[in-house]
Amino acid sequence: MTGKRMGHVTMVISAVLLAPGQLTAQSATVTPDPAEAEAAAVAVITELFDAMRASDAETMRGLFAEEVAGFPSSYVNEQNLPVIRMGGLEGFLESVAAAEPGSLDEQFTVRDVIVDDNLVTVVTPYSFTYQGDFSHCGVDVFLIARHGEEWKIAGLADTRRRGGCEGWLDE
Repeated sequence: MTGKRMGHVTMVISAVLLAPGQLTAQSATVTPDPAEAEAAAVAVITELFDAMRASDAETMRGLFAEEVAGFPSSYVNEQNLPVIRMGGLEGFLESVAAAEPGSLDEQFTVRDVIVDDNLVTVVTPYSFTYQGDFSHCGVDVFLIARHGEEWKIAGLADTRRRGGCEGWLDE
């Protein structure tokens, strides 16, 4: 191997070997306490559903990251086939803003929380009512990420079903 080529290879190997140590040193200074991260993530979710009940789309918008992953929903269609529908933040917020305050109510319980560095995954079974009548239940999966000092929703996926929901939040 030529001297010039050997120098390039050495630089690449050094960068690869040093990078993990540098990432560890950097992340150690900004990694949140897991209990605090979990509490912050659950507070964001609670605020989201409180704002949804109030039809306050602007407050909801502020809880999401600037670039949020698509909103996949998994459910069974009229032909009894499982499907995934991709939604988006703007459509979600428009539907909330158009609703009469108090007409949308999503109750949830926290089932699982995984905290890793500045990303928290929260799994929440939920039950949704519209104008006081049961609509559907399912599971929301939230990705909550810390950006600066704020925790924001970076992704949201859900399942939806109309039956088998009795006692769903008690499990």
